[in-house]
Amino acid sequence: MSNLMQRHQFERERHRKLIDKRDKVEAIIHSLREQNVDEEQIKEVEDILSPIEKEQIQKLDAAFRKYKISILLFIVNFLFFFFVRIDLAQLQLTETILLLEMYLSISNSAIPVQKKTGGKAVAEKLLETISQR
Repeated sequence: MSNLMQRHQFERERHRKLIDKRDKVEAIIHSLREQNVDEEQIKEVEDILSPIEKEQIQKLDAAFRKYKISILLFIVNFLFFFFVRIDLAQLQLTETILLLEMYLSISNSAIPVQKKTGGKAVAEKLLETISQR
């Protein structure tokens, strides 16, 4: 993730002049279109960028889209695993609550349990009570 962001920033800085030139040309073309200027004049402004510069800009735009898509995929994967973990924690919490409720219902039941008896004695008395019902 960090490498992608650093690479994106490096490419932007490396081609800063070309990107600025493209942005200025696009701004001029946009203002000319708003003023309803002839297509010939717009074509002249478009020709400020050479074919080689246009090709470089297309390659840069494709690379920038690739960087952005990779970053978005990373974020989506991170969020997916984050929510999966939240779901697992919620399931574990529900299971723990269920076990505690079962313990409380057993401890509040009519089974006479002496204080210093072990778990084995409690289980035996529980089985006796269940079998008597």
